[in-house]
Amino acid sequence: MTGFAALDLGTSRLRAGVLDMSGAAPRLRVISDQPNTVDVAANGVARCSFGAQWSAVRELLRAIGAWCQTHQIHELHLGLCGQVSSLLRWDERTDAPMDDDYPIWMDTTCRDALKPMQEFFGKGGAEKMLGTCLPVVTTWLAVKARGHAQAHPNDKATVLQIQDAVFRRLTGNGLSHPSSQISLVHQDSWNYAPEVLNFVGLSAERLPKLDPHGHAAMLATLCTEFGLPPTTVHVGLMDTHAALFGLFPSDGDGLLLTGTSEVLGVFETQRRSTPPGRMVRARLGDGWIVYGSSASGGNSVKWLLRSALGRNMDADLDRLTHAAAELSPGCDGLICLPYFGGERAPLWNSELTGSFVGLRTHHRDAHLLRALLEGIAYTRRQAAEALERPIPQRFLVAGGGAANALWNRIRAAVLNRPLEIMTAGDLALIGSIRHAMNTVGADATPLKSLLASTRVDPDPITSEVYAEQYANFLLIQSLLGITTQ
Repeated sequence: MTGFAALDLGTSRLRAGVLDMSGAAPRLRVISDQPNTVDVAANGVARCSFGAQWSAVRELLRAIGAWCQTHQIHELHLGLCGQVSSLLRWDERTDAPMDDDYPIWMDTTCRDALKPMQEFFGKGGAEKMLGTCLPVVTTWLAVKARGHAQAHPNDKATVLQIQDAVFRRLTGNGLSHPSSQISLVHQDSWNYAPEVLNFVGLSAERLPKLDPHGHAAMLATLCTEFGLPPTTVHVGLMDTHAALFGLFPSDGDGLLLTGTSEVLGVFETQRRSTPPGRMVRARLGDGWIVYGSSASGGNSVKWLLRSALGRNMDADLDRLTHAAAELSPGCDGLICLPYFGGERAPLWNSELTGSFVGLRTHHRDAHLLRALLEGIAYTRRQAAEALERPIPQRFLVAGGGAANALWNRIRAAVLNRPLEIMTAGDLALIGSIRHAMNTVGADATPLKSLLASTRVDPDPITSEVYAEQYANFLLIQSLLGITTQ
């Protein structure tokens, strides 16, 4: 029996999932879940340990091996996905990382590279060289590579993402999916952009070979170690790409991934002749996504409760959410600009700071929470308007933040569109398995049965209130000099 599994190498968790076809209906089973530690220090440092991650991956693979033996799987296809914009220096001679700790997307120590990159892309430069707008922020590999080259001009090490490094460890091959190198790849050809590589100080020889359908056999010694049958490993997708692919979107569907941060976009079957000015346009399967990621989301809620209010997330979030739901929409005039970690789409300004405007003595913790949830929803409305098309008629919504019913009602009313709240979690695992199945010509249709949803319609009266508050939100931005220019 042929089996399909996937590893999701995320920022906070490293997870293994398998597609269980043994019952009446397919099921995705998360059979192992390991923590991933990000070392966050002063001056924008955010790093991961490859050694710790590789140890966790070994545990995940042992769990998959045990599952394969129990379910008599004689051949396995393993999909991968992971975080992007890391800079993992790899030693070709020892086939190991040169430094155990490496900067990930959250790391902002490459700030000095921002201005040169902005000047390089200039007016329309990114669109010409990459086929998409690519606002210059520290979360892209291109910026990290440029900053590293400025500090270490003679470095010739190979540069990998975490999923590329795991693929290499498992197979001995250097392959990557184009989505994992998004800031270095032209979206039409899915090849490295030579002008960008030259500017940031990389050569194609220092990067893994791109192959959107790449795969290789896992080393036999590792199959034996982990108790796996003969296993084919498929190149690692960007985690956002994998999650959106796992939604099985139709043409024109709005997409909203909620988690530590959020992603809003639209899926289109036809390539736009002109990319939008403030959002990323990228290939997704047989179509295209126009999207932007945020710097606000669940991490902002955690910051408010833990750091600002001194609350316990597990003990207090439900109670405060219930209290916030009793408040009137618009939160008595309290408006939050949720830029506590800067902002990405569509403002693309890592220097922005957050604020509460209209704060009065009668406001309590529940007011602050509701204002934050509303403020994050306003930023997604602004992103939806930056798609440069009419706002999609519906949004497919998934992720940890989609479990909050109040937040869903707020989102629906602010966007003034119905939301389809996907009950399946682990979309990155689903998308990685779908990619592996497509690559080998297997029927991925059964995966769609995992995507049941519940509908949340916007309340017309609440939408009117939020339309007025959103106008005030934009006015406050303008008065503070916050623009999309």
